[in-house]
Order: sequence, then structure tokens, then C-alpha cells
Amino acid sequence: MTDRRILVVGAGPAGLSAAATLAQAGQRVVVVDQAPQIGGTVYAQNRTGDTRPLSHAKERRALFDVVAAQRERIDIHCSTSFVGLDYQGNALITGADGFLFQPKAVIMATGARELVQPRPGWTLPGVTSVGALQVDLKTAGRPPEGRIAIAGSGSLLYALGAQLTRAGKAPAVIFDAAHPFLHPLATARLPLHILQEATGFILTLIRARVPILSGTRILSVEEKKGALSLKTNHGGRFRTVEVDRLGLHDGLARNDYGLQKNPTIPVIAAGDCRDVLGRFAAVKDGNRVAAEILNLLGTPAPGISLTSLNTEKAAQRRLKSIFAHDGCNDLNDLPDETILCRCENRSVADLKALTATDQTPRMLRLNGRFGMGACQGRFCLDWVAKLTAAEMGSGPSRPQRWPLRPVLIAEILNAADHSGNETHIEESAKCTFR
Repeated sequence: MTDRRILVVGAGPAGLSAAATLAQAGQRVVVVDQAPQIGGTVYAQNRTGDTRPLSHAKERRALFDVVAAQRERIDIHCSTSFVGLDYQGNALITGADGFLFQPKAVIMATGARELVQPRPGWTLPGVTSVGALQVDLKTAGRPPEGRIAIAGSGSLLYALGAQLTRAGKAPAVIFDAAHPFLHPLATARLPLHILQEATGFILTLIRARVPILSGTRILSVEEKKGALSLKTNHGGRFRTVEVDRLGLHDGLARNDYGLQKNPTIPVIAAGDCRDVLGRFAAVKDGNRVAAEILNLLGTPAPGISLTSLNTEKAAQRRLKSIFAHDGCNDLNDLPDETILCRCENRSVADLKALTATDQTPRMLRLNGRFGMGACQGRFCLDWVAKLTAAEMGSGPSRPQRWPLRPVLIAEILNAADHSGNETHIEESAKCTFR
């Protein structure tokens, strides 16, 4: 039997709100997420305790209640992955409950990517992203052992710092490459909900006497006697700090991998996958995209106000200016042995060895092997683009092809076929290796 539900990829704020709006309009929806539970990074369920503000719990419960009310029309699959759409508009879902079907439409709500700028030693054990530390804290309910430093730039540094503090493990130090406290007028113009949350984070850190060193960048990381030795730069003054764990964060970008056009069905991005606006706007944007899909299908859709979305866009532009800094200039001084691509172990020296002809989006992948690993360039291509003349934004360096990620042939062959074409899976498996 042919399965013609609407597919929503991502069970975070945008994906869940889109699914609920579609279901309320009478549409049947299937939601897939590679995480073991719904909620996305923002609303991940804590196993023990909760280090987030009370507002997070209220927002999460309100959203989950709306989805639960439509459970007869919403089919949620966690621990599953969207592999992509083939030329006929068939979507392949892999995992414990993999299947192939042809949706009426696809909403990509895969959130944002975390940016971590390469530095010497950033691949050492004990060094991770701030986002990874935050997810571990939320899901495990306990902070990591040892002295923890948080470095980079952006509001997420302070969010994690406050959450660690509330969990009984205040960070040893926060290094912010920017000077956010030198912009009081711009800060005062932020929406009230952002100001209230930021104030809560800062007050928590101040009460715990956590050192916040603005205008300080991490230049390199070394392993010394079981600890991490951080070389820092504050306005040309260098010092070394020793910690046990380091969380790095250098901003967010759209996680729009898989957002390819398809000739047979509409594919539309929602939430941070479309534009990094944060959780407040993600729910509204999910509703907006759901209404757009309903209109395309000829179904009555609710009216959606864009006022709040425009407000959040302006707020994100203001935050970007508040946290602006010149830390990207450090890329030009990286030693040759610095790893750029963790998946393929490609270094700065490997990039320099490529000829000018090879430094194009396509050849950087084929000859340089940058962006060819398991993450498909999610971590390295932004920085490779800054070190070369290649334009990575929408060029062939980020191909939106089927499959979108490495996948076992067994997962393709074992996927239940709900597309109405019983021979399609086998043909798709053959096409993968042409």
C-alpha cells in the first residue's frame, strides 16, 4: 500500500510544531529524528535533575502537550535517520525501524550546526564542543569530572556555564573572544525574553565567582601530564592555563544538509535549519512552514503572523554584532600540522599542497579529501572556505545527493517498502554505487 504522509525530519521545536499544525489540519505526519528521544538539543529530556531555567520546562511541556493531543495523526520514529530523497520523491528512513515511502511533502527541521574553529590540539581527548557538553549534561544529568574551561564566543558559553554551575560543577574559567559587556546599549535593545534569560545566566556565574575573561582567545591546546595546557591571547598578552576538559564554541550555522529540490514533491526548511533564530522563533517558523505546505496541498491553513519572526531576526543580528570579534584571523597563522578535517585527518599542510586548480569546491573534495568523511564537511568546510578562494555556501562542495550520509547496504535492503513500488529499494541500492 502506498504511504502518502507528510515527512518531518527533526523532532525539535520547529519539527514538532510543524507536525502538530499539520495534524490539526487533518494531515497524517511521520516525524523522524536520529536522537533516542524527541525535543531536539533544546528540549532534550534530563535523566536526573534539571539545570535549565524553569521557562524551558514550561515551553517543553506546552509543546509536547500539543503534539500528544494529535498522536493519532503523528507517527514519531526516534533513533532513525533520513537518508535522502531519490529522483522519484521516495524518502529512505534507516535505523531500527527503517522504511521507504513517498511523502506528500518534506519539512527539514534539522536545527543548527555548531561551529568549532580549528586550533592546534583541538582534536585531543578531553576537548569537545560546548554543544556536546551541554547535551551530555542534559541527558546524563551530571557534569564531567575535573576542571572545565569554556572558550570561543557566543551566548552558548554563558548558558553552559550557568547550567554546569547549577549542576554543582562551576567552570574553572570562561574565555570569550569577544567583548560582549562593552555593548550595553545594543544589549538593552534585545527582546525581554532574551535579556531575562541572559541575566539569569550571568547572575548565576557571578554568584559562583566564575572568572569571565573577555577578549581572550585560545590559540592552542597541548596535553601535559594528563592535563590540557591552553595557550591564550588577550590583546597580545599570552598566558597558559591548565584544565582537564575544554569546551569550544565559535557560533552556529544552518544544518541544511539534505535540503535538495525535488521535481515531484515540495521540500521546505523550518527553524534553525532555514535561519538560525533560536528556540523562540523555531516554534513559530514550524507553524509558518506547515501553513505553507497546507497551502501547496490545497488545504485550508491557519494565518501565521510574521511579526515575531522578524523581531527574532533583528535580535539575532544584534547578538551577532555584540559577539563580533577578529578571532578568524588566527586561521591564517595555523601551523601546518593543524588538523582541519577530523574525519579524513587532513591538515593545513595538505590544504597548502593543493594547487590553485585544485582549490575549487569540487576538487577540494575529490583531490583534497576535505569534507569527504562521515560528517560530510559539517565541521571542516566552513574553515576550508575561509582559507581558500572557494565558495562553500551552496556550491558542489556540499552536494545534496542520495544518500546524504554513509549508510549500510543492509539498511537499504532491509527497509520496509511503503512506496508502492516493490522493486524500488533494490534498484536504489544499485544506483548508490554507480
